[in-house]
Amino acid sequence: MWRVIFIAQILRTGGVLRCTVVLEFDDGDSTALRRVELTRLYRDVADPKPGDVGLSLAEGKTLLQTVQQEFAMAQIQQFCELRRTCRACGAARRADVMTAIAPS
Repeated sequence: MWRVIFIAQILRTGGVLRCTVVLEFDDGDSTALRRVELTRLYRDVADPKPGDVGLSLAEGKTLLQTVQQEFAMAQIQQFCELRRTCRACGAARRADVMTAIAPS
């Protein structure tokens, strides 16, 4: 079993707010299995412009797309690892190697 934790690290340096969003995969005992930096956001807090509050629609869509991609890949990898062993006899199955075929 694993869980996903979103970590937003916010640093303020010289009037600039920097936020790093990280996706952390965890196996349930707080041992990080994998960390993926999703995005870094910067905002000028000393001289804010209209629209500088929160995420823009484009930033939100990109963040959601990246979360979905990383989460789906982790699920697929775990699914494949669990099916590497035969449920009936416990024997290890060989890993199938797929080769990309270029269209002619």
